[in-house]
Amino acid sequence: VVQAGLNSGSLKTYQEAKRNNRKVFFIKGDMYDSRFAGSNLLEAEGAEAISNHTEILDWYENNGHVIPGRLNLDEFETADSVRKYEKKNTQKPAEEDFKTDDDKILSERLTDNALMVYHTISDTPVTYDDISNQTGLPAHKVKSCVTELELMGYIKNVSGRGYIRK
Repeated sequence: VVQAGLNSGSLKTYQEAKRNNRKVFFIKGDMYDSRFAGSNLLEAEGAEAISNHTEILDWYENNGHVIPGRLNLDEFETADSVRKYEKKNTQKPAEEDFKTDDDKILSERLTDNALMVYHTISDTPVTYDDISNQTGLPAHKVKSCVTELELMGYIKNVSGRGYIRK
């Protein structure tokens, strides 16, 4: 539950999840903000407060679930170690000289649209509209790609100002 007032439909969904013995997470809000009044009550009912999506993924992995496609960032401490890993494990064909090692790794892990979206994101925050304008993708596809990139740990949201690379 991201943000729920006292009469929010999200609270009804929460009740249904609890009836079905599902784990529920919520984002804690300002205790004086009525838009979070319902969300903030969930902690007393057993929901778990989180601050980002990785905490949800971590919880599931720590409870025996396997998340396909989740990056193990411990394998790659730096960009240099990624390059060394790639060079050691693959032959680089001459016709692919134009691609960087990072592009090859990304192209193996991401969909074509997500890769295109990733290349529009840098150290300067960009919004969904910015990405849509640069890629020509419709908003629903941009949102799907941003979610994919965020879940895989490639980008992060910067306080509602947009997305940047990690």
